[in-house]
Amino acid sequence: MIAPGRNEAPVGGVYESCPAATALVDEIALSIGRRGGGALLIDYGYDTPGFAETLSSCIRSSFADVLAKPGASDLSAHLDFGALATFAENAGARP
Repeated sequence: MIAPGRNEAPVGGVYESCPAATALVDEIALSIGRRGGGALLIDYGYDTPGFAETLSSCIRSSFADVLAKPGASDLSAHLDFGALATFAENAGARP
């Protein structure tokens, strides 16, 4: 699912989505909406639409080519916290 405002990528732009994060936020938000409470989500990311590739690789505390050593590097990608906030709000939570 693509969040509102993210379908306007410029030519050559990349939009990364994370269905697992969206599903997790939806489940947490539904629970908070029903029972009350709060959640604190911490990760690398941004709060406004981004249209650039964020996938990166790190080996021994240094950036490396993502495909250089499969299985020997730590992979990371940034989350779109603005989109996750929209999904949480749609599920009944107040981000």
